[in-house]
Formats: sequence, C-alpha cells, structure tokens
Amino acid sequence: MRTYESLDFGIRSIRFVNRKIKNHDLIYASPWAFLGQLMIILLRTNRKAPLIMNVQDLYPESLFTKIRPKAICTFIKPLCLIDKYIAKHSTHLTVVSESLKQVYVKERKIDGTK
Repeated sequence: MRTYESLDFGIRSIRFVNRKIKNHDLIYASPWAFLGQLMIILLRTNRKAPLIMNVQDLYPESLFTKIRPKAICTFIKPLCLIDKYIAKHSTHLTVVSESLKQVYVKERKIDGTK
C-alpha cells in the first residue's frame, strides 16, 4: 500500500506542476521517498527549472534495517542505483543530517556541494 501511495503522490504532484504552473523557476520537491521522487524526476516537463529534492530518509537502506539476509543485500544494490539516479538528476539535495549527506557523497558518489 505504501508503494502505491508513494508512486501516486509523485505522479499527481508532478502532473499538477506540469499542467498548472507553466512558468516556474524552481521545483522544491518533498515527496514520499524513493518512488515518489523517481516519478518527479522522470515525468517533469520543465527540465530547465532547477529541482531541489528534499531527502528525509535513506532509501532503500531504511527498508531493510532489521532484516539483513544475503538475498536482501543483493536486492538493495539495484535500488541504490535508482536512488543515485534521483540524486544525480536533482539540481540540489536537502538532507536532514551530516551523516545522510556523507552517504550520498561517499556511497552514491554525489558531489558534496549539491
């Protein structure tokens, strides 16, 4: 259910921006993590407007904090690539802590000034 909510929120949000706000200078996005963020990255039509993505939790890692079997660890790697894609295609990221920033800088290889 949470997956559907995340996808739906991202799709509805960016569809509203694409249809109703034609001349925006900036997009500040704070959708539910991961899939909502991905929908905004993929579906936005104004690619010239800077996109600031608000990151409040680290996905996909936080999905699997209590369960660490080997199968889940292999499942996480492709999801990390999606999160890296979201971060790379955002103009800036806002994060809630220095440790979260370091994950993006060290593990996702995102420029620290972003």
